[in-house]
Amino acid sequence: MTWIHDALERIKLECVPHRNYARALSQANAMLLVADGGEVICITGPSRVGKSRIAAELTKLILGKRHEEDSDLMPVVYIDAQNAAVDSTFQSKHFTFHLLQAIKHPIYGMEKTGDKWGVELARLFNDTSERTLNEALDKALVIRKTRYLFIDETHHILYSKRGPKDAAAFLDSWKCRAEKLKIVLVLVGAYPILNVLALSPHLLGRKHQLHLPRYYPVREDLLVFYQILDFYSTLLHFPPGITSLRDWGALLYRESFGCIGLLSAWLRGSLALALAENSETLNKDHLQKARKSKFDLKSIAQEIKDGERAIMVDCDNDDAVEQVDVKAGPASTKEPAVKKQTKGRKPFQKKPRRYAVEGRA
Repeated sequence: MTWIHDALERIKLECVPHRNYARALSQANAMLLVADGGEVICITGPSRVGKSRIAAELTKLILGKRHEEDSDLMPVVYIDAQNAAVDSTFQSKHFTFHLLQAIKHPIYGMEKTGDKWGVELARLFNDTSERTLNEALDKALVIRKTRYLFIDETHHILYSKRGPKDAAAFLDSWKCRAEKLKIVLVLVGAYPILNVLALSPHLLGRKHQLHLPRYYPVREDLLVFYQILDFYSTLLHFPPGITSLRDWGALLYRESFGCIGLLSAWLRGSLALALAENSETLNKDHLQKARKSKFDLKSIAQEIKDGERAIMVDCDNDDAVEQVDVKAGPASTKEPAVKKQTKGRKPFQKKPRRYAVEGRA
């Protein structure tokens, strides 16, 4: 196994310890402790920022060491919102059926002996009404004594047949169910989830918001981002003259938008190219070839911009990347600096000039 295989495995499996993740995990855990049945915790942020990892870690914290896999009790149920319908839309019946599987319902959620392909289970789904499935789910949640329901990728409900209208109705129904069964809903999703929540005023009144942000182009955040580059650098081999990812810090920050998940995926793609070329080092050419297209970057930037405006982030991000100078070298103790933004002149105001005697320039 080469150093590249080892680096790929560690980048893929290890959770990079960093400030934003630790803060969000602590805040989310505190919210779970104080949340009452029927209330909603919404964990949101840009794509690939670590929301799903936090949700998975929270389930482990809740279950603790006393949890047994074969126990009849399931205080936590975790599920992804999937577009599982034939037309690739989100449908509540499919969601209910998948939830019955997650909660291991003895009739609707477990494959029968000898039916390893799940044919009988699929037939049962088609022959059973959604009302019956929902009644079975309610009973299962009570018997399992479920306290927390995590719904990851919640923004996928926007792909309902009638769009936001169906999505809002779905969330309202789950808010009512959670209130009736004294369950805390934990909705995890990218920024588009905010558009759905805005359509449900009843849910907003019972919502606790947790924002997992990216690293912004400000001094404090850039220092942490560079520390993360240092962590990854310990796993990599560089060509002569390069000793750290800090040498490419401006490029790595600009096109990852300060999102660690995007940075991780980019590095893994670059390492895959290095492996295919039998290269002994990771060089800038690998990064250039593995970078996202301008179209992809523009789409990601737009989603981030809209989401941060919706969540009222106190940071001017419209031209954030262009305002940042992150050229601190690997061996330098110089800290990445944020360029000061010069204010433009007021409209119809002449540019100040020094005039010579008698008013001639």
